[in-house]
Amino acid sequence: MGASKMDPSDAPVMIVEFSDYQCPYCKIWHDEVLPLILAEYGDQVRYIYRDYPLRGHSEAQPAAEAANCAGEQDAY
Repeated sequence: MGASKMDPSDAPVMIVEFSDYQCPYCKIWHDEVLPLILAEYGDQVRYIYRDYPLRGHSEAQPAAEAANCAGEQDAY
């Protein structure tokens, strides 16, 4: 890849993650897998996160709401 920086909206690969803040498997993906993908492919990947709180996780919905509120205030 050259020295030019690609606009993420022009990235040839888009990953849309639907995730739950309380899910241990989602955490493994975020902590161990996603960094490897971004390190290897960098600006070739556009990453989008979407909340998907699961019913069995009692704190997932409030955590998603709090994260969205923090994001709206540039405090995420």
